[in-house]
Amino acid sequence: STGKTEPTSYSFFKGKTTVPLHLEERQSVFVVFRKNTIVTSRTVPVVKPILLSTLTGPWEIDFQPAMGAPDKIEVESLESWTANTDEGIKYFSGTATYKKTFEAAKSWFIEGTSIILDLGKVCDLAEVLVNGKPAGILWNVPFRTDITGLLRKGPNDLEIKVTNEWTNRLAGDQKAAPEKKVLNSSLRVFGGRDLNDSGLLGPVKLLKYTDYQ
Repeated sequence: STGKTEPTSYSFFKGKTTVPLHLEERQSVFVVFRKNTIVTSRTVPVVKPILLSTLTGPWEIDFQPAMGAPDKIEVESLESWTANTDEGIKYFSGTATYKKTFEAAKSWFIEGTSIILDLGKVCDLAEVLVNGKPAGILWNVPFRTDITGLLRKGPNDLEIKVTNEWTNRLAGDQKAAPEKKVLNSSLRVFGGRDLNDSGLLGPVKLLKYTDYQ
């Protein structure tokens, strides 16, 4: 929970109150009725974000040690680990850290503006740090977090720690020779199943919301 509150539209009709809501996958909200009112309806304009920048490659990816993947790689574009030809990455399960530096323009820092980091598609969980400071743990769609207070004019360091499920490594271990198994688990993955997409798939974007839209 972010603790953020905002007004919403509503209408009264034949003793019923209707509150329209748009919820993303795994998303939830609390609807709070704070005060009595005689106003039978209210429409709150939908505030849409404005795209500031799309963060492209290169990305440095540091993989959790002793889990079968190389220590680090550099990629120009984001894709699932399962698409990689290196089997240590293809079957990797654990946490990998995506790193890059991006520029924040002076024009972004206007009173009443919120800067949102949108990670796009993540498989399966992400912890975000901006300039070394925590910016949230994201586990559901949309993978967004407010980074306004962490940004500074000019270069900013971004780290995104992505953790996936362990089923891909189990699948890889089933195919591997005994000396190359990573988890050495007796659990088996159902034969013929596809690998689960894993990692940061993006696109990673910086968005802004303004109070005066």
